[in-house]
Amino acid sequence: MSSKNFSWRYSLAATVLLLSPFDLLASLGMDMYLPAVPFMPNALGTTASTIQLTLTTYLVMIGAGQLLFGPLSDRL
Repeated sequence: MSSKNFSWRYSLAATVLLLSPFDLLASLGMDMYLPAVPFMPNALGTTASTIQLTLTTYLVMIGAGQLLFGPLSDRL
């Protein structure tokens, strides 16, 4: 077997193309969720404050993901 040495080159364009969909997923998740918020308490049999708590949890988790995966990606 022959071993091949691969060298990776940094490309800003490739980085933007590969990471843009992940950034858009957070925005898309919010845009799909917000229009349904007024209808969720009746549909799920819960209170409006519980539904608002899910939105708060979503935003906190997005922020926690940034704090966790940001430094992790810098190390790689």
